[in-house]
Amino acid sequence: MLMSTDRILVSHVGSLPRPPTLSELLIRQEAGETIDAAELAREVEIATTHVIDKQVEAGVDVGNDGEQCSPSGNRKYSQTAWLIISAGNR
Repeated sequence: MLMSTDRILVSHVGSLPRPPTLSELLIRQEAGETIDAAELAREVEIATTHVIDKQVEAGVDVGNDGEQCSPSGNRKYSQTAWLIISAGNR
């Protein structure tokens, strides 16, 4: 766990906006449609990289994947990729 005696560390909770292409794929998958697994994986990777980069730019100390791979913020899923950004990298 990151700790600081100099300042309050910043984090966030919850879902971050997804690109329209990824949202459409996740909605179709949830509806039971067959989707291209490679395309979904690629879109999740692109979206996750984007939200992580934005969190780094914003100075978030403890970031996450913004629930990019989940069609619903209330759903548990195994693909969560947590990111811990070192406060020493600033």
